[in-house]
Amino acid sequence: MGLALIVIFILLSVYVVIAYPYQEVVKWNDVREWSNNPPTAPPFWAKVFSGRDLPETQVLNGSVARRYNVEGIYFEDRVLDLSYTYDEAPSEIIVNLDVTFQGGAPLIEVSWTKPSGATITVLREAAERSTGGPPYNFNHRLYVFIDQEVKTNMVDYLLSRYGVYVPTGSVSVANILFGKDSPSLANASSIDIEKGIYQLKIHLQAYDVKDAITGFSAVVKGKVWGWMGTDIWGRDLLIGILWGTPVALLIGALTSVLSVGIGMVVGIVSGFYEGRIGEVLERITDFFYMLPVLPLLIFVSFILRPSIWVMIPLLSLFGWPGIAKTARSIALQVKQETYVEAARALGASNSWILIHHIAPQTLPFSFANIALSVPGYIFTEASISFLGLGDPVLPTWGKILGDAQASGATIGGYWWWVLIPGVMIFLVAISFALLGNALDRIVAPRLRRRE
Repeated sequence: MGLALIVIFILLSVYVVIAYPYQEVVKWNDVREWSNNPPTAPPFWAKVFSGRDLPETQVLNGSVARRYNVEGIYFEDRVLDLSYTYDEAPSEIIVNLDVTFQGGAPLIEVSWTKPSGATITVLREAAERSTGGPPYNFNHRLYVFIDQEVKTNMVDYLLSRYGVYVPTGSVSVANILFGKDSPSLANASSIDIEKGIYQLKIHLQAYDVKDAITGFSAVVKGKVWGWMGTDIWGRDLLIGILWGTPVALLIGALTSVLSVGIGMVVGIVSGFYEGRIGEVLERITDFFYMLPVLPLLIFVSFILRPSIWVMIPLLSLFGWPGIAKTARSIALQVKQETYVEAARALGASNSWILIHHIAPQTLPFSFANIALSVPGYIFTEASISFLGLGDPVLPTWGKILGDAQASGATIGGYWWWVLIPGVMIFLVAISFALLGNALDRIVAPRLRRRE
């Protein structure tokens, strides 16, 4: 079972490196790359447990232009259709507008039409001139649910349609745009969603034939996202979790090989040479064995530039003493064997005996120790990254958990942000633990269970 899990993780790591190159990883730390994603959205399969059809993110673009002019005034209309059948309103609507004009600032009007036919003016403003030009470029990114001018227009809509006044700070744009028309839209905590085809329209009133809408799109942010949800910045946790797999395997496996290799060499030499060399190596081993590893790793990581290529040597430097003591005890036992004495009597050198008789006896234990050490190094790296002292570029499971803790994920109920990376750490650790336990029983028959 452990070997099967390890093979799965290795294949997943290969897939991740191919499917998500390093350029994608760099984007992980750029919050602007994720601005179209809903923040703190659970995975899409979570709506099965909620009992409601929660909205998913939709991107609207590809509108068709309609142009006409009246007495020297030029008009252009573009419409985006939104098919909405969910049980709740989305978390946000982002409208991207790009307008090019020659001189006089054109008037821009954004409106929203419900399936029932009711039309609401969302925004009305004049385009602002950019530096340089003509032509001038007006680029506007409108967050519909939080824009103050939009809220003012919603207040005017409620007042004109129902005669109800609601303060701007209390009005719910989402309720008004997606709820069934009724006076309760003013301050209702929950609404009935009006399902059907919505239309988002932009109307341009310009003063030059060259004035035009060069870009019009919208992102309707849902309340669920992808297989693993998003964090507070809208980052797709699937990418972070997937990239954490090769990073965890690299740190765990490479550090384990290096530390076991150092420990075996030091232990074998220390056990074989019982004189001054063995005594010096034994005291060095005792010194490193007594050092508080985690505080020292935190201190060194704070001083040096955090990186996995710094962390791996550090973990290896402090991880070998226990292995060295085990290897030393094996070497002390093996060198007393008759075949070692026979080899020495035949004139074999110490180095020949170490390579051909002592070292081979430690190899089975080396393999078992490598497998058993990997979970510890993965947990150590996760602990350091959890404290914010890990690699600042690569997403790791510990770093994801650290971000979750800093953002109050447990208090906010963002369970997927904590549970999924925790489960991944557990699965990788248990897979190597199972393999190491099996190898340990093979090299030490006394540990085998009696059938």
